[in-house]
Parts: sequence; C-alpha cells; structure tokens
Amino acid sequence: NRLHRARVATRWLVAASVALLAAGFAIESHRIDAALDDVARQRAAIAPKVSDALARRARLDGATDAASALAGYEARASHASAAVAAIALVIPENASLSMLQVSGDSVNIEGESERSADVYAALRTSPTLEAVRLAGPLRQERQADDATVEHFAFVARLRRGAR
Repeated sequence: NRLHRARVATRWLVAASVALLAAGFAIESHRIDAALDDVARQRAAIAPKVSDALARRARLDGATDAASALAGYEARASHASAAVAAIALVIPENASLSMLQVSGDSVNIEGESERSADVYAALRTSPTLEAVRLAGPLRQERQADDATVEHFAFVARLRRGAR
C-alpha cells in the first residue's frame, strides 16, 4: 500500500512537472512572439527610411563610379585641346595663327597681326601660359592695300595646373 501511494505520488509529481514545463514553454513562446511582433512593427516603421537610404546609396555609388571613371579619363587625356582653346580665347580679333603647337609643356605660336605687341600682351594674360617670350624676330610686311602686318613667333610653357 505504501508502495502504491509512492507510485501515485510520483505519477502526480511527474504530471505536475510536465504541466509546469509545458506552461513554462507556453509563457516563453508568448514572450518571444510578443518580442517578434515588436521587432516587426519597428521594422515596418523604419522600412521607408531604409528603402530611401538604400536608394540614395545606390545613386551615390553610381555617381562615385562615374566620377572615378571621368577622373581616370581626364588623367589620361591630352590637355593640348584645353591649351589651344585657352589661347584661342585670348588672341586679339585682328590676329591670325599660322601655327600652334603643344608638345609636353612647351607651346609654339606663330601668326600675324596688325600689332604683335597686342598678341604678346594677350598671351601673357592667358591662365594656361607662363614664361611667354619671342621665339624669333618680328617681321613687318606691307600688304597690297598699304597696311602693315607683323609676323610673330612666341614660345611659352603650360602652367603646371594646365597640363
């Protein structure tokens, strides 16, 4: 009889333990579900901001890639065209060029004008040139209409930032 009561008590203890274990799992499961629901609400609240940030990052990455590619192209590009354009912009209207050569950092300019001194002054104001000087003597020539034309030849160096 004592043995029978001990077995019954053991069964009740085992049943109570299983019930408490199940209740503990249920409570923990409910707590985890509540925490997951809270995380889902927070994610839903910040989803538009995250989406916007990702879109901006993608655009920024694209712009950065384009800028890097352009910087590479610019580093490999010849700056002769920029020097030619800058020189063409400062040359007086009454001057014409017969030769404009850019080689490395050296620039040779030949042409004719009514006043070569105006050409010299204009070349000295060019932001792309430095050390402008005569490359040879100035020559004057009379035209058929008795106008005087001066033939000039100048040399200069490209400024370091202009190369």
